[in-house]
Amino acid sequence: VESNMGLLSEIENNKVTSLHLTDMPKKSFEGAKVEDFCTALEKNTSITTVHMKDDFLACLRGDQRSQVVKAVGKLPAVTEIYFGGSLLLAPDLTSVVETAKTLKVLHLHDVCLQGAPELCKDFEKALSAHSALKEFDMKDCMTANASVDLEAVVAAGKKSSCGGGVDPAVITPGAATAGTA
Repeated sequence: VESNMGLLSEIENNKVTSLHLTDMPKKSFEGAKVEDFCTALEKNTSITTVHMKDDFLACLRGDQRSQVVKAVGKLPAVTEIYFGGSLLLAPDLTSVVETAKTLKVLHLHDVCLQGAPELCKDFEKALSAHSALKEFDMKDCMTANASVDLEAVVAAGKKSSCGGGVDPAVITPGAATAGTA
């Protein structure tokens, strides 16, 4: 892609099946707004894999990050999502899991899960109820609220993914660390 405005056009016109974003949003979109990116995602039916980590997610304002995460969950063909290196709201992840019916793989790496315990319970319930999820992985994650049981979130993802016949060794509960940020 010669310009990243071209990237938005390619996303919108279904010329992208795998989306990997790690640069700062300003660099990723050269003049476009986060809203333009989300609009392009709304029109896409071809993206199956999304990797968003490092500066891309971390440099978005909280409201923009929520908007992007939810838009990813609405991609009709998405089967794999990898989020990392950022704060993520439990309700946004719940939305992703509830909306992405074709989601088979969800990896969270170096994520600080934010939200009250009841909001994280909703994320747990969504993971447990997801019928297509085959692989759930949380590595080097923590919670922003010490009252949140991160191991319960991991167990919910394990329950869902084991129901899909995936080797439970894929889930690494020992790597998930509960604590405060």
